[in-house]
Parts: sequence; structure tokens; C-alpha cells
Amino acid sequence: MARVLLQELLRGTFVRKMSFSAEMASIEQKAQCVLWFQETKSPTNVQRAFRRCYGHNPPDIKSIKRWYEKFKETGSLTDLLRSGRPTVSEATLEFVRQSFQQSLTKSTRQASRELQIPQTSLVRILHKRLRLRAYKVQIFQDLQPNDCPRCEEFAIEILNRIDVENDYLNRICFSDESTFHVNGMVNRHNVLIWGSENPHVSAQLQRDSPKVNVWCSLMHNKVIGPFFFTEKSVTTSVYLDLLQLFIARQLEEFQQWIMFQQELSTPTLGFLNT
Repeated sequence: MARVLLQELLRGTFVRKMSFSAEMASIEQKAQCVLWFQETKSPTNVQRAFRRCYGHNPPDIKSIKRWYEKFKETGSLTDLLRSGRPTVSEATLEFVRQSFQQSLTKSTRQASRELQIPQTSLVRILHKRLRLRAYKVQIFQDLQPNDCPRCEEFAIEILNRIDVENDYLNRICFSDESTFHVNGMVNRHNVLIWGSENPHVSAQLQRDSPKVNVWCSLMHNKVIGPFFFTEKSVTTSVYLDLLQLFIARQLEEFQQWIMFQQELSTPTLGFLNT
């Protein structure tokens, strides 16, 4: 057996036999296989006749039967022309346009249910045909008249200190607290506004609503927290307990050089007394 394979390799016929597949068969070869199968009713006999006629390995039995059944059903062995993705009518485009004009914040999932259009097709229509984009609502806090000058003063001071000391920011522990509302308040990650131009929609932060308060601090190579407050509001005593019982213990290794930056206050050197 090995000697026969070696001889076939030398003649180059082994490579041709192994590389043949049903997809490589021509229309004439397929038609001849169908004719042989009609005459003999045996795919094995078809394979033998194919090998004798064309001099290389025949197609597999499944391919021969598939070609035969296809010829019986369609009268042809050629593949049917594919029409491609159906075009979207102007009526459908106008239907989608009016739907989003009536409700700019409508989600594509909701619109898909209402318009009976697949969500992927609907997104394609919005982006490529109607040239609409999804813009997020910008959430900001109500600024006081002196907030902007103070922020500018802080930025200038930080830049000056960085010029003097390159690793200045490595010595600062930035901290902040955030409020997460649980009453369905606007979430800018979920609320989208569809339009051809940015509408620059904003929403002011709601106060005194059901919420949970979370504190966290950030250093150049360390995150401290998060810490969840069980109290509804963060008072002076509550925050002092947080500093003494939770934060101070984690900052002990940095006491001699760290600066603790509290929101809306000046930095404090990290000499902690517990």
C-alpha cells in the first residue's frame, strides 16, 4: 500500500485525487452523475463510472443524491439566483420617521414592537437611511455663581504644583461620594434621543428622593472603597465615623506623605489620629 501511494505521489495523481471535492465538480460532471444514477439507481456505480471517466476520486454519495433530488425538483443543477437583502420601501421609511418624530426618546426595542420591524433592520434604517443618531442626556449639578472661579483656581494651582514636582499627583488621594436614586430617575446611559443633530438636552439633578449614598477614593495605584452608607443622609458625625473607622486604617501606610482631597474642600495632609 505504501509503495502504491509513493508511486501516485511521484506521478502527481494523489494530490489531484485528495484535493477534489463536490463543490469543484462542473455542471457537466454533475449532469453526468445524475444520468448515471438514473440509469443504475446505485451511487456506488456512479462513483465507479466517475473514476473511470474523469480519472480522479468521485464525489461522495450524499452529493450525488443531492444533485439527483435537486434535478428532479427544479429541473436544473445550477444554483438559484439570490435576490439579496430586500429594499426598504419609501412608505416604511416615512412610517419610521414619523414614529420617532412623535417620540424622540423611544427605544428601538419599543419601536420594533410597535412597527412590526425587526430591531436590527430598524437600527439600520435609522442610521443608514434616515441618518439619525442616538444622543444621551447630560446630567449635571446645579452650579452656584462662585463654582466656576473656584474650579479654575484649583486647576491652575494643580498645574503649577505639577510643574514643580512631577509625582505630585501620586501623593493625592481623591475622594468623592455619589448618590444612586432608586425611584426611576433619568439614567443617561439608558435614555436616548434620536435626531440628525445633537439636541443638547440636559436634566438637573433631583434632590431628596429615595437613594443610596456611596463613598470611594482613588489614588494613582490604589482604590479605597466603595463604602455604602446605611443612613439616609450623610451628616458630619456619619462622615467622621467613616474617616476614623474605615478610611484611616487603610491610609496608615501612607500617613507621612499623603494628601487627602475631599470634594469641594482643600487638600489635608495625611497625619491621622485614631
